[in-house]
Amino acid sequence: MTKSWQEGNVNANGVSIHYYRTGGDKPKLILLHGITDNGLCWPELSAALEPSYDLIMLDARGHGLSEHTASYLPEDHVKDVNAVMKSLGLANAAVLGHSMGAVNASYFAVAHPEKVTCLLLEDPPWHIQPETIIRDNAQWRKDITVRRTRTLEDIMAAGKLENPRWSETVFPSWAEAKRQVDPNVIDWADGGRTLSSWQQIAKDLSCPTLLITGGPTAIVTPETAERAKSLNAQLSVVTMSDAGHSIRREALKPYLEAVQGFLNQNL
Repeated sequence: MTKSWQEGNVNANGVSIHYYRTGGDKPKLILLHGITDNGLCWPELSAALEPSYDLIMLDARGHGLSEHTASYLPEDHVKDVNAVMKSLGLANAAVLGHSMGAVNASYFAVAHPEKVTCLLLEDPPWHIQPETIIRDNAQWRKDITVRRTRTLEDIMAAGKLENPRWSETVFPSWAEAKRQVDPNVIDWADGGRTLSSWQQIAKDLSCPTLLITGGPTAIVTPETAERAKSLNAQLSVVTMSDAGHSIRREALKPYLEAVQGFLNQNL
């Protein structure tokens, strides 16, 4: 976080939501991070976009400096984003989300179409086959719990081994987020219901939408992307074929070109 940024907390229906904001009289862009990340997990992107946009980066409930709570469903995140926008006096904004944040962004855009000028979705967990969304949540929760007890240095070292293409600037905030997160945030997927509903959500989007996909190790497959386009004429797709799930961390230059081009057209 740079010294010039603002930060604060918003009471969102009884839950404290932390945010960071770059400020300035510029187009507004809300960034919603992926599961187990936090609002500062956009270091390269925020550095590139801050001169042109007023960035509002949220710590999702249960993440970062936001409050841990009993419920983490997409509907809860929608209420949180809405509360932050009201508190900050934002009538509307572009919204960019990654993974969990992309799903939450799409839910928000459907629930509050008047507040979203355009939408950008980085590899949301959209699957054609429902069985592909089933995972061992008990083991995932245990892994998150154990990682919270490790040092930042250990988390960063492991992250660098697993993600050798990521820039050094990515790891400090990424590692800190792993120590802050509530293991119960995995309840967000609600046994797969959240993830299996994406086709109806995609169909109901009413704003220009950019789906950003990666290569074979990303979640969104070419089949899924084609299905998404067939559901909504306002949805376009851009693919970074050599990137995995964290597209911006592995293909920053083409990612930025796609994001900036789309925002220039729609803001």
